[in-house]
Amino acid sequence: MVTDMHVYVLDGCIVARVINIIQQQVKWFRKAAEQGYADAQYNLGHMYENGWGVDRNNSTVVEWYRKGAEQGDAYAQFYLGHTYV
Repeated sequence: MVTDMHVYVLDGCIVARVINIIQQQVKWFRKAAEQGYADAQYNLGHMYENGWGVDRNNSTVVEWYRKGAEQGDAYAQFYLGHTYV
């Protein structure tokens, strides 16, 4: 039983660390996306589509995918099209 509690505490620390990392990714993707980096625009759209570090928001997904797609990012183009299927 002690081992189970230790794993729970360890898992809680790992989860908190992962959440912190994801929030940092959103922060830096947003900074880069706002400066016009197509790859960051795609990645930020992907974060919104999956709800990673942000609330899911379809209009924001389309906004960021479109910005990346207009600059020729192939992933942004693919996923933008996928949002309409």
